[in-house]
Amino acid sequence: MENANLEPDQSNESVLLVTNPETKGFMYKYILGFTPVFLVIVCLIVRTVIFGVAQAFFPGVAPSLSPFIPSMSELTEITVLMIAPVGIFAFFMCVGWVLRLSEIWTGTALALGFSGIAGILLANGMDVVPMSTKYMLYLFEWVAFLIQPFSVIATVIVIAWTEKFRRSITYTITKEGVRIKGGVWKQQEHLLPHHQICRVVMEQDLPGRFFHVGTIIPIGIAPWCSEMSIHGVGLGGKKDNMSAGLGYAKGRQKGSRSPLDCLYGIQEPEKAMALLEHLICRPVERLEEQISILKKIPDKI
Repeated sequence: MENANLEPDQSNESVLLVTNPETKGFMYKYILGFTPVFLVIVCLIVRTVIFGVAQAFFPGVAPSLSPFIPSMSELTEITVLMIAPVGIFAFFMCVGWVLRLSEIWTGTALALGFSGIAGILLANGMDVVPMSTKYMLYLFEWVAFLIQPFSVIATVIVIAWTEKFRRSITYTITKEGVRIKGGVWKQQEHLLPHHQICRVVMEQDLPGRFFHVGTIIPIGIAPWCSEMSIHGVGLGGKKDNMSAGLGYAKGRQKGSRSPLDCLYGIQEPEKAMALLEHLICRPVERLEEQISILKKIPDKI
């Protein structure tokens, strides 16, 4: 177990537990870091399929269009290369951004950005007219070729950065609350008092149960460490200024699963769960004890 202490800290009586995310707990993020390499394989398959369909289709129509579009085959190749890899990488970069999966959008952005810059430099060095069909063909061919090694470089960078981020995080449970500290570019430190936690959720998938790692998500009364999830489906139409619609939406507050908002991928999460439950329920126990004492006062008078 790395840099974790699941026993009470004797140096500070208020500190009850200090722990960190485990390497096994970050395995999901490491796998997402391989997204650029996976997309390269997907692009090779997609490009092969599209080229095969294009070669079967365009030979029949190209002769009739050649007087109007002399570079029909070049435009076809440019279109295919714009789909794979440029379009596919750009799509997954947007998906990763929307889903807030930094391991996906960072790796795809690095691979596409590096190959794009290098492709422009190499295409400018060729004896072709800038922005011509031949120039664009050379550019996208270089991008398709260079994105393969740059995807490996981007994957190494993302995984190394993820490991550095994991090592920077420390979770401390004190008698006052849960303190979370970490970050690489920007250090963050949060304190969630126990009286502001309404419930605690433990998540542990199948590999997590095998390796005894899991995530503890504190759901706060305040919006901190929580996010609103809205899911809905709708149907509408309009005709002759008359409209009709059918829709459904559902919203709920759920805990954030960011490693800086919860106890993400820690070793032996059951112990942290039991400790937090005890600390959260402590005010209720004190209130019940005070009520029982007050009930006994009239009997003594």
